[in-house]
Amino acid sequence: MSFPYKHFLLIGATSGIGKAMADRLIESGAKVTAVGRRQDRLDEFVRQHGEDKASAINFDISKTGQAPQFAKDAFTKYPDIDCIFLNAGVQRRYNLTSQETFKLDEFLSEVHVDFTSIVTLAHAFLPYLTAKTEPVSFIFTGTNLAIVPACPMPAYSAAKAALNAFILCFREQLKSTNVKVIELSPPAVQSELHDYMTPEVGRKVGMPLDQFIDEAFAGFQAGKDQVVVGSVVDEKMFYERKMSPIPITIVTGFLGSGKTTLLLNLIPQLPLNYRLALLKNEFGDVAIDSQLASTQSISGVRELLNGCICCNLVGQLSDALNQLREEVKPDRIVIETSGSAFPATLAMEVNRLEREQPGSFVLDGVISVIDVENWEGYEDTSYTAKLQAKYTDLIIFNKWEKVSERRFDLCLDRVGDLEVQTPYVKSDKGKVDKDVLLGIDGALFAKDDGAGLTDGHHDHDHDHGHKHDHQSEVEVLSVTLKSAQPEQAVDVSALEQLLLSAPKDEVYRIKGIMRCSTQSPPAESSDALAEPRPAASHDGTTRHYILNWAFGRWTFTPSEVVAETADPGVAARITFILARYESGKWKKKLEAGGLVQIGEGNEGAELVVERLV
Repeated sequence: MSFPYKHFLLIGATSGIGKAMADRLIESGAKVTAVGRRQDRLDEFVRQHGEDKASAINFDISKTGQAPQFAKDAFTKYPDIDCIFLNAGVQRRYNLTSQETFKLDEFLSEVHVDFTSIVTLAHAFLPYLTAKTEPVSFIFTGTNLAIVPACPMPAYSAAKAALNAFILCFREQLKSTNVKVIELSPPAVQSELHDYMTPEVGRKVGMPLDQFIDEAFAGFQAGKDQVVVGSVVDEKMFYERKMSPIPITIVTGFLGSGKTTLLLNLIPQLPLNYRLALLKNEFGDVAIDSQLASTQSISGVRELLNGCICCNLVGQLSDALNQLREEVKPDRIVIETSGSAFPATLAMEVNRLEREQPGSFVLDGVISVIDVENWEGYEDTSYTAKLQAKYTDLIIFNKWEKVSERRFDLCLDRVGDLEVQTPYVKSDKGKVDKDVLLGIDGALFAKDDGAGLTDGHHDHDHDHGHKHDHQSEVEVLSVTLKSAQPEQAVDVSALEQLLLSAPKDEVYRIKGIMRCSTQSPPAESSDALAEPRPAASHDGTTRHYILNWAFGRWTFTPSEVVAETADPGVAARITFILARYESGKWKKKLEAGGLVQIGEGNEGAELVVERLV
């Protein structure tokens, strides 16, 4: 019998690959002793399968000094164990070049769990297996990344490569004994291992878990020593999927202008499982504003106290952002500044982090909130207030309902005196539509089912019996480019010309998803137009991208999440957020052709332009 083992001691049997494999082993008639750290999961595992088929031991494999006693106790209690299944793994991203974010202790801890602890357990259990006369085995869970490493995960890749070398040596030295050494080499599998990307995204990465278990178990039953499932991962794809940058929105404005109210009105418009993190800085010892914000379903709040975030606390900004990124794993970070902050400094700091930590953060936009009721009073005395209005992408006029039309016109005149060409909208008692405030990102697309590209308003506030005044501040066009063939792709050159020529005072945002040919991939961003494009492929394939244009800047981000859910009959879905009275002109311009169109082979394509708001 090629796979004769009857009682498995399985490390990591309460989640991911380990849990699915334990279930399959029990289904095939074997007994499993699950080993893990969480007693609640261990108890549930035994309840699920019954004590005649399942048992559990609570043990932390990182405590290698306790491994000999653990092995002794396990075989004393369960002497019929004939297979030790060493399945464990921790996977994190590290930027080895960053002195600020690289944590050597975490790196070494990951190597310890992924490699050293496994070697220690193999050493501890070996005497108990060699003492048996019947066939026995070790099964090690490795990874295909042991062959081709994934650069964003250097600790995981290196540890598993070392484990692979150890297994080969271990197998060779045991070949004349009754101990069989099996290595299971998975590809990326949809499991909790990738939760650092957020569960919604991470658990869509790789092969479906059921498919992996089927193929792995078939390899075991065939008697293979080396069970390789799938193929060696495409390193470039693996990098891109795991290193999607977190968009950052900076909200600035003088003290009392209504920044926090704006954010609290934004939250109900987001998908319930969208993770928004907030970075605030306060003056004083008690962060009352942050206490308010933390009660409103924000995933994480990080406070920088007693200082201006653009001056003496800039050094702390990168630490705070990286802390949120590692601990909260947000889909987006909002930086809400104190009233005296200078937004240009913050924007430059975020851009610096983007350069030094590729794939970490990307600046989505700078929004300035102006208190119309009090603008005349502090505009004359605060140079910072002028700078906030000038160095911004979008101005939000707040509390305009409380003043006369003449007073509001005076405020507009004073903004005009600053000689800024910045688009503006009026809030509806502190509320502005999310499509104006935020660009689209992969998580927002996935968690909102792409709704932001098709409808004008999608929030969780169901009071839609009437239209609010703020809706008249913007107009929305929905553009759908239908294709007759799934290989038809967007004309990238024409689209980039559109993005270059769109006036910021007419167009606030352009965001969408599109299918592009690998023969003519888009530039990664507006800043990269003059740089060499990604290497073209002539294999006739296509790739999906998320376009995010805001205030004259844009990015194209490749997205497997979009690709997995895309309609093959649609080459592009784009939303234009326009200034008031601009939709008619832009609808005619788009329908005239030459802007959003299919590239080569456009037979059967159809462009549909609709006004939503």
